Amino acid sequence: MTRAGLSHAALLTLLAGGCGELVLRETPDAAALVQDTGPRPDAVVVADAGGEASCDPVVLLADGFDGSSLSDATWSHEPTGSTDAVVRGGNLVLHPTSGGTTHSVQSVRSDFDLRAGEVVVQLSTQLVAHAETAIGLALYTSETAGSIAAVTFYRTRNSVGMQQWSRGGEWSEPVEPLMDAATAAHPFMRIRSAVSGGVQKFWFDTSADGMRWQSHFALPLDFATGSVAVKLIAEPIPGATIFNEVRVDNVEVTAAPAGGWCKAARLIDGFDGDELAPRWRRLGEPLAATTENHALRIQVAAAAETVNGMRVRGVATGARYDLEGSDFVVDLGDLPFLVPSIPETKQPQLVVEVIVSDSAVAALRLGETSGEFVVRNSTGIAFPLPASGPVRLRFAHDATGFVWAVLDATETLQTGTLTDDFFERSSVQLFLYGVAFEGLTAGTSPVTVRIAGVNAE
Repeated sequence: MTRAGLSHAALLTLLAGGCGELVLRETPDAAALVQDTGPRPDAVVVADAGGEASCDPVVLLADGFDGSSLSDATWSHEPTGSTDAVVRGGNLVLHPTSGGTTHSVQSVRSDFDLRAGEVVVQLSTQLVAHAETAIGLALYTSETAGSIAAVTFYRTRNSVGMQQWSRGGEWSEPVEPLMDAATAAHPFMRIRSAVSGGVQKFWFDTSADGMRWQSHFALPLDFATGSVAVKLIAEPIPGATIFNEVRVDNVEVTAAPAGGWCKAARLIDGFDGDELAPRWRRLGEPLAATTENHALRIQVAAAAETVNGMRVRGVATGARYDLEGSDFVVDLGDLPFLVPSIPETKQPQLVVEVIVSDSAVAALRLGETSGEFVVRNSTGIAFPLPASGPVRLRFAHDATGFVWAVLDATETLQTGTLTDDFFERSSVQLFLYGVAFEGLTAGTSPVTVRIAGVNAE
């Protein structure tokens, strides 16, 4: 890694060569892959199998590196024939000094349509303070002969960086801000492509858990994303004296269904089954969110386990949804929704969010007797809650813009509208989670947040 980003040799390697044929394996259950948080099967490259329209993301590549070696049908290594990339202990291990090389590049042989998709890389080892190897995730495309465009997202021990390769053959000056300690410990990195405000953009994100993402950069796309190659690159930083290996635990490439994301109203769940449906991903402890007695139950009061003053547990949709002309209605059932009641200043809260990234969040935060609507974590609109009776929370988009509302059985208790420039409404996720704050009196745990359903009659 040079001050201006990746080294000249590494960049030439990154941009060299083409991609092989698309390798089709048995198509995995996409819904199961969305829910799965354990080891993944050996490398699988899949295509949309067609059939009945699904709301699940299309999994184009999922590799947990659980075999004894890399799949030659899926991955190619640069430089060819070197031994600085191996599969060991369920990880892809990149060690750029093995075999006498100065960098290590792994390329997926297949191109992907990422016009509404993302690439997620999970590192099994963090780039801690002593590490002197950088890891980069790169996307590139050959639009015409001799016309190559690329973008890289790389991480060092204390910073993240981003560069673009122009069609004229020059890398842009890198953007490379320092990270705080919490961000530096994020094992997940992601490049996501989507439309925002009518413009196709890239987002460059990191995450602690693969669900809540911190966006570091966002920029308009400088090349078409209908056929994109994916590469991983590891390289010592300038002046390195300790040549650390980088271990990659998972690589996953997903895209929106062929017809686009489903309307929000198609997310229907009365939580009637014995198990949480595969459409949901858990936040926090796996057993903290369960279904019981026709409700989603989230245990949130675990003050001893709080991080930075609070502990988040709950669920989020694995897929994104289109909110335009549609809505999410979250039914809390009969109040109170906190069981048992806790007369604490820092009582647990239920948070219901629609989210695109951490810079575009609309949330209803509810305590036992009052609530607040918050946008981008700014000061919100406070309102009281009734002591009893049914309450529903609604997020929608109509001709007036983004609409939120709190309703009881007969009337709207509180409502508000945001203009359309708030966020791209055609690609949102729904988060349902509880927050336990530090300061809860010992012995009050567990406290359960109860949610009766989503878009359920």
